[in-house]
Amino acid sequence: MYRDMNNCLECGRLVAPSSGLRGADTDNLFCCRKCLRAYYDSQPGLWEQELENKREMEEAYEHHLMEEEERQRQIDIENDRKRIKQQEEEQQKLIIKIILYVIFFIFIICFLRSCH
Repeated sequence: MYRDMNNCLECGRLVAPSSGLRGADTDNLFCCRKCLRAYYDSQPGLWEQELENKREMEEAYEHHLMEEEERQRQIDIENDRKRIKQQEEEQQKLIIKIILYVIFFIFIICFLRSCH
């Protein structure tokens, strides 16, 4: 009937994937809460170890998020610097064009005066 069936880790019965809110859960390892409690009771410290692992995973994820934010901040700073540098270059080009046009205009004025 079910393709993905597991045996309960405690009693060995088949565990069918139960249909939850998000669909079938094929990762079930226990057939009932009683077996789940019995498994954790038989292995002292396992629950605390899993909580510690979960906490470590959350810390690693937070650290990853912080690194990603820092990387994005560095990229934003670099892009701002490039944009400012590009604006400065455009301003310099504009100033050079204005100077060349003024020189050309002065040259034309001088040339026209000399024609008379």
